[in-house]
Amino acid sequence: MSAPDLIARGMASAALRQSRASARPPGWTQIAAIAPTGTALAEFTAIPSGFADLILSLEGVSHDNASNTSLTIALSGDGVTFSTAATIAASAAAVVTWHGAVELCRYTANAGMGKAAIGNLATTPASASVSSTFAWRVNGGIKAVRLAPAAGLFDAGTIGLYGR
Repeated sequence: MSAPDLIARGMASAALRQSRASARPPGWTQIAAIAPTGTALAEFTAIPSGFADLILSLEGVSHDNASNTSLTIALSGDGVTFSTAATIAASAAAVVTWHGAVELCRYTANAGMGKAAIGNLATTPASASVSSTFAWRVNGGIKAVRLAPAAGLFDAGTIGLYGR
């Protein structure tokens, strides 16, 4: 039984146990994962169109820039031409790591919404109230996603791509 079914039947604790048993979000399929180190860009290309929404998960992602820098996202309909990058995470020092996720709703449509909740979380357990939303337009839908620090290179962490 899926997590949403368990919750609908009043069995939220069973749904929580089920989601903890797997690193992927319940109801989501992992498409790809990358561990960007020593590179200025983290790109997912040739994203399959068989899902309704996408999630990018960030775990321990950091940069090597000498000064604080932010995290950006750019989208593409062909994997070659990308949109102007939008900031999705606040400026952070190189010693801090970004954790959180970006959801891209209706990614196969010509336009949609992105939701990001990414924080500079150096300790665990931790939480932060950081979020941003953005509108996007890519004729033919999103076929590629690029994440990049505004300055410097990625030097740690994992970024996963999931679809549902």
